[in-house]
Amino acid sequence: MVYIPKNRCTLNLIAANDEWVFKSDKSKFYNGDYWKLYTGAAYTGKGPNDEPNYQEIVPSGPETETPAPFPIPESNYIPLHMGDPDPIIDRDFWSQAELRNYLSLTNQRDDDEQLRKIPFTYYPQPTHKDYKLGIFERYFLVRVNFDEWIEVDKSTYKAIHARDSNNWTAELYVPIKFMWTLVGPKDKVHKVNKEMVSLYEKKAGYVRSRKINFPRLGLKKYLNNNFIKFKMGNTPQEVESIFLVKKLNKLDFNQTLDVVEKAEYIVSGKEPELLNDTKIKANEQNRSVFEQALFEANWELYKEPTIVTPEESKAKTIWRVSKEMKLKQDRKEEIIKKADYIMLDTTSDWYKATEEKANEADVPIYEQAMKEAEYVLYSGNPKHKAKVKEKKEINEIVKDLRLIGERKEWVKNKALYIKSGDDKNWLEKTKEKRKKWNRKNPEDQRTLLYQCFKEALFLWNKKHNIPQ
Repeated sequence: MVYIPKNRCTLNLIAANDEWVFKSDKSKFYNGDYWKLYTGAAYTGKGPNDEPNYQEIVPSGPETETPAPFPIPESNYIPLHMGDPDPIIDRDFWSQAELRNYLSLTNQRDDDEQLRKIPFTYYPQPTHKDYKLGIFERYFLVRVNFDEWIEVDKSTYKAIHARDSNNWTAELYVPIKFMWTLVGPKDKVHKVNKEMVSLYEKKAGYVRSRKINFPRLGLKKYLNNNFIKFKMGNTPQEVESIFLVKKLNKLDFNQTLDVVEKAEYIVSGKEPELLNDTKIKANEQNRSVFEQALFEANWELYKEPTIVTPEESKAKTIWRVSKEMKLKQDRKEEIIKKADYIMLDTTSDWYKATEEKANEADVPIYEQAMKEAEYVLYSGNPKHKAKVKEKKEINEIVKDLRLIGERKEWVKNKALYIKSGDDKNWLEKTKEKRKKWNRKNPEDQRTLLYQCFKEALFLWNKKHNIPQ
């Protein structure tokens, strides 16, 4: 069996509530221990070495299929520590001596598995709100040492811009963002977007106003010189007509682009008879010529659909959104409970606001309710954000103090006990020590949690007769 390192898989997961089935026989549910490979594929057992004959499992529900390997892996596959046995690494390319020198020069430990994410390609889709504004923001990264560009989402851009090198390979990229024009005459949109791309190719050659490579070429090529991509409509009125046809005919984003392109061809007059026929119908239906051209284009490309179609079932929405959000069972249950509460009173302001957002995003209302619930309970909840922040700080402190194994758990638990204030005198003494340290060391300011860890570590060392 090929050895799979721990930093390439997620271990000790639990399958429950018939959410998984065997890939070989999808009529059989699987409940119990399972683990995931970095590609997203899941297998029975606690880990790859738990049992010799583990079997692949896939999520139950509609359109069950094996997760495809990521086109660009989420983790940094550069060898990150001396014992990294990753079989993907080209041993002829990475020598142990070079790796040891690199880790030494960058003050890193040679036994530290620094699992970090690398950016991957994102394909944006402007919303109705973006088209009302006529612009939307696009985010790009370019490698620091050569002209290789990639488009990313906002969260990835923010992480790289903030130089979050603990979680991302941020040092490898220069982040760039700018506004992309969506609405207006074709020539004008082409000119504006082309000038923006040229400007930001130049700006990417600077880091904190210091020229490093002027300009950084390649963004135009990356975009295939398509400076009218996503353009729809010449005026706000045409935009509203486009989204009316999109909503009535249940078109997805790409279908809408096709319909708009065909409608623009109709109104161009290249086929005079087609244009005249459209004008007559527009007059009969009390529509603008462009709006009628949209209906004509939709009929020709996709035929007339059923305007009123039932939304997907609540169960399917829950299954799909939970999968997209990567929700664990306990968090999933809490979000569903809160979403049900939002849906309970259709006259409430919360329900109406949720319905408006769902219509704007063209998604089922229960999907929007789940997103609202997730924000209120987790991503937008100050208490939850504080817990996440504390957890991140704990991980940084543990790494800084080089705590591992039994010592790590003992010291962490004792530090959290001190910070809890159950022993008020102990907490007050710790606060005084922190203040004293910060007064004497203005360049090395400690947080209260860090001081609690130092107190706990002192006790551990004293308990085990380790010199301080």
